[in-house]
Amino acid sequence: MWWDMLNRLSFDTRFHVIFMTVFILSLFSWNAHAKIMKADFSTAIPDHFILESERIKNPYHKFEIAVEAYEASDYKSAAVIFMDLAKSGHVSAQYYLAIMFDAGIGVEEDHVQSAMWYQKAAKKGHTDAQYNLAIAYATGEGITQNIKKSIYWMKKSALQGNINSQYNLGLIYIMGKGVKINMEEGVYWWRLAAKNGDSTAQYNLGMMYLEGKGVEADICEATRWWQVSADNGFIQSIVVLKNLRNSDIQHGCDGLVSAR
Repeated sequence: MWWDMLNRLSFDTRFHVIFMTVFILSLFSWNAHAKIMKADFSTAIPDHFILESERIKNPYHKFEIAVEAYEASDYKSAAVIFMDLAKSGHVSAQYYLAIMFDAGIGVEEDHVQSAMWYQKAAKKGHTDAQYNLAIAYATGEGITQNIKKSIYWMKKSALQGNINSQYNLGLIYIMGKGVKINMEEGVYWWRLAAKNGDSTAQYNLGMMYLEGKGVEADICEATRWWQVSADNGFIQSIVVLKNLRNSDIQHGCDGLVSAR
């Protein structure tokens, strides 16, 4: 039996055989998550029982009108209202206006304006604005590049539960981008992102368990995370699990790999 033969090998040799068998076609996913460029208005609840005159006076309802204009593809009207609200300190309007400047939606593309409005919203605690500001600092898009400030805002966002920030922080610490390489810290952030449903973090966390980087090596724990990632549709995890099934390596981790 393949598994019995494998067990008779030294740990180092056995690890090498497993690694080469499973990952001949699979590597870490090193791609950082990008900016959020799509406006999500799922929290905007229309109120059809407010008179139009009251809607115009009330900042919340002016925001609602802007959302309605945006969703009707009347981006210029939406931008005008968002700008008015943003100048008065409306945090969500500042964030959505930043996205519109970032992507050139309803306004001329302007990354300086975009970064400015992300910064205003970020300082008031808007987690997605903090994340996008961190990306702007990392790339130098619309603002002077500053890796320390990028990591600062990434952490602020991650601590509020932003999954993209949690994933990117894991990547930052494991690759040593602007910080000293710290596998344990990288695993900490990837685990948070993985528990919050990020399929790439789930896959990479499995890789860390396989290699014993930042955690104790554990092929069964690696397999468990790859299965979670595969269930979320992540292709590399699906490939890994297929190789595991074909090699019978998961023999010692019965029940962790689905038969699909």
